Amino acid sequence: MKNIKKLVAAAAICMFSVSAVGCKMIEKTPEAIAKTTVAKVGDKKITRGQLDKNFQVVLLGKQLQEKYGEKYAENAEAKEILKGQKMQILNQMTIEEALMQEAAKLKVIPKEEDLKKEIDKEIADFRKQQKIEDDKAYEEMLKNNGLTKETYREIMKRNIVIEKLHDEVVKSAKVEDKDVQDYYNKFKDKYPVKEDDSTKIHIAHILVPTEEEAKEIKAKLDKGGDFAKLAKEHGTDGTKDKGGDLGTVTVVNSGFDEDFMDGAMQLKDGEISAPVKTQFGYHIIKMIKREEKPVKPLAEIKEKIKNDLSNKKKNDLWSNKVKEVKDNAKIKIYENELV
Repeated sequence: MKNIKKLVAAAAICMFSVSAVGCKMIEKTPEAIAKTTVAKVGDKKITRGQLDKNFQVVLLGKQLQEKYGEKYAENAEAKEILKGQKMQILNQMTIEEALMQEAAKLKVIPKEEDLKKEIDKEIADFRKQQKIEDDKAYEEMLKNNGLTKETYREIMKRNIVIEKLHDEVVKSAKVEDKDVQDYYNKFKDKYPVKEDDSTKIHIAHILVPTEEEAKEIKAKLDKGGDFAKLAKEHGTDGTKDKGGDLGTVTVVNSGFDEDFMDGAMQLKDGEISAPVKTQFGYHIIKMIKREEKPVKPLAEIKEKIKNDLSNKKKNDLWSNKVKEVKDNAKIKIYENELV
């Protein structure tokens, strides 16, 4: 009876201390930490153990240890670096997991036996390429790169499955002869007879941060507005004081943004473009003068254009799919559990 009273009293003391000053928590064991959920992708959990075994995290730990010593996790600066890098790696892991779930949904994951054979082949090819015949040397190489045989097989598995998902997504990418002809008509200046003697264009532009502002400027220009004056009033780069004048450049190897050049090279003398979006903002481009050079005939470059267009379509399809999967995956990250 006395023992029971002692237990009840101890519980009461602990309850009081929680409400008054906060009961001291028992420190988690390494096993408990490893089981902690750091992220969820739908119903699938990613644990701290899985994150910490990621080869990028392992290599990061080695780098931090070299700089800050064995107790780097107790150093405030190292801890901040570790947390930031872990966050990036975990984001990558969640997207991979979302893609794996999408692959399962679309039924493109091979049967376990077939998948094992593909993984074995990938590893065998890799070892042959790297001339690693000895198993011990193979394990040592993996260790030096933050990997074990098991974690490397898991990486191979995910790579194979995601590649099959990619192939499923992009299989609809088709390029017709009309697509090739249209592209050639617009961008034939990209294919000069002589690589170092391509069409030259003298251009000016007005760079603004938003599409809305670019449309407003274009409307003023369509009504007869002065390009140089509007460039000085609205331009946001160093050319505005020169009325947006960019000088004369060659179409090939211009050094300018590709999207910008694609918009510029379609213009005739005196013509002004609609807003052209690039990594820098929105441009209104004016063609001051073209100096055209001979270009290769379509028959000579048809296959190259077809391949380029096909690759672009595939890249666009895949990028859109990854964004769609990421947006719909219900990803949740528990940032406080990372370190």
